[in-house]
Amino acid sequence: MEDKAAKIGLDSTELFILDPDRFKNDVDGPCHDPDERILFWKDVLLSLQLSYETLFREARKLNEERKEYDQEEYIPDLEQRILRLNQGNA
Repeated sequence: MEDKAAKIGLDSTELFILDPDRFKNDVDGPCHDPDERILFWKDVLLSLQLSYETLFREARKLNEERKEYDQEEYIPDLEQRILRLNQGNA
């Protein structure tokens, strides 16, 4: 990253570069892939809020896990609910 920054005239010490592997916990996972970790931290650091896309992605992931391991908590109409929320925020 330092070389890339230097090539375009930036001082890498003044940049905040998100490294998704730096935030992972190898004890029980990782539970989230690098794209999910980047999206989460980008949202948090840019706005101190989580985007709907980040929340929806996590909901989908948890729902898939529940479908297999916890049927009582599984939400079969999750995609329809997400669509309704997106339509209300468009």
